[in-house]
Amino acid sequence: KKPLFSGHHAKDLQLLYFLISFKEFSRDLQSLQLNYNNA
Repeated sequence: KKPLFSGHHAKDLQLLYFLISFKEFSRDLQSLQLNYNNA
């Protein structure tokens, strides 16, 4: 039985998580900038 997340697939998942968290981060950054500009 092969592990569910073997080598290549796990790397793809890590990349996906990274991209998602990066998008979240940049969205937070944009809203922070908006709040700063509106203050």
